[in-house]
Amino acid sequence: MANIPNRAIYGLLGCLKGIVDSRFYENGQPMSLSGLKHDTGRQVNSIDVCPGGKEFHPVIAKRLGRTRYCPFLDSNSDTRMCEWVHAVDHDPQKSKPIGQCAVILEGLGFAELIKTKTGKATGLTWTAKTKELTTKEWGSKDLDTFLTNCLLEYGPVLGVLFWGNFLATSGSFDRQSLVQYIKFPISNDSVDIKCDCGENYKLILPDGNTSSDAATRSTTALLSLAASAGLIYPSDEKYKSNMPEKSSSYFPSYFYSWQLENPSRTSPRKWEVNNYKVKKITTAKHQIQRGLSYLNLVPKSTDRNATNRCEKCSLNMVNLAKKKYGGIVANRRYLILESLRIAFKTGRAVSLKQIALESQKFPNYFVINKGHHLQSLETDLQIAQLSGLWLKCDDKNGDKIFSPQIGATNNAFGPAPKEINHHIKTITQKTGVLV
Repeated sequence: MANIPNRAIYGLLGCLKGIVDSRFYENGQPMSLSGLKHDTGRQVNSIDVCPGGKEFHPVIAKRLGRTRYCPFLDSNSDTRMCEWVHAVDHDPQKSKPIGQCAVILEGLGFAELIKTKTGKATGLTWTAKTKELTTKEWGSKDLDTFLTNCLLEYGPVLGVLFWGNFLATSGSFDRQSLVQYIKFPISNDSVDIKCDCGENYKLILPDGNTSSDAATRSTTALLSLAASAGLIYPSDEKYKSNMPEKSSSYFPSYFYSWQLENPSRTSPRKWEVNNYKVKKITTAKHQIQRGLSYLNLVPKSTDRNATNRCEKCSLNMVNLAKKKYGGIVANRRYLILESLRIAFKTGRAVSLKQIALESQKFPNYFVINKGHHLQSLETDLQIAQLSGLWLKCDDKNGDKIFSPQIGATNNAFGPAPKEINHHIKTITQKTGVLV
């Protein structure tokens, strides 16, 4: 039940601690996302309690009327106040920061988001886990262990570890080589779309990331989260010389402290995999609790390319196609995720050929292009890897059999419509789908 952050700053957990400590309350009532912003009308704000906050010189503090500043902003006097959420009276990014903050709060299990039918978050309620976070001191072994466990419940963190381990040569992997695997895949389904004015068009459905910008930002955030869990670490000699033992749980505070030494530091180019933790995860039959959720299986970005418009009325055909077919893409990807989840739970694997044949019996729910359906399902398997399921593939008589090496708890990818869950149950119970 989560999404992926797409700003590097949201991989730094000291900042999250400041947000939670300044905004958590126990009455169980929902709060709007705008309530996360720095607000001079409140007694306490994130910068007041954030472990990364820096103290002004008394003379400067007196002139500015505040004692602390966020080191991750462009300047010490920046009136956005906190890079994670910005301020009520200075939010140039139009609430994007609080939306990204909400993504991390949900991903790590500290908040349940209140969403519209299309998946847009409008508010949140704090979870019981959040109270536990507020009782632990930053830098303590207790908190580091707690945060590490939260990170290991979040599927995309394990997804980054899978691809990093896959790409590692001579002990390290390159950040840029990872970006292509953090993208939402494009299945290249050809669709016919009729404009509202009556004109007909044929185009390739843009059901993935059409540029690398968002994926690059997501990659840097997920790398930081994985480093905070101690799953990977920068190929930086100073970092490695002071690094905790590879079996340690002290990585959340250590990575944050390293980043604070140079707040303007860009994400390292080279990374190394902590093989100790890889082995521990794979032998423990690990299960994630929050993977990519049903409502987030298709990117929501709006296409603004003028060449994609109807020649007659200028309506954007790409956005119209996503509106018409996006639900089927989400259903198909959810089918893959749920089938793999059930396979892990029952000690089996998924036959790609058979799941394609059985899902074609529900064309209005899972199929866009019958002749391309098998290939689309195979392309969508990248979503499963990104969600942290770690797939092993075997070829049996021309059929690709996928075995998840990591599992997921019930509703890790939900909530989804009851009708879709019913159809998936029917499909996975057919002979030969799970083997």
